[in-house]
Amino acid sequence: MSNPHKATDDLMKWAEEIANKANCSSTRVLALFCIENNKPGRTEESSKVVVANNLMNGVKCK
Repeated sequence: MSNPHKATDDLMKWAEEIANKANCSSTRVLALFCIENNKPGRTEESSKVVVANNLMNGVKCK
């Protein structure tokens, strides 16, 4: 059985890393992740990739 606290810690750590690289807040990263992750066909990993790429490339995310 997976540990939900570890998953949350990992997601927070990822958000902080992306926020530092993209010069934005980790709250914004997490919000964008939630939006992407709720789209049909998205997995957690694909959502992370989309959010990171958009923020790193300066794409304005809604």
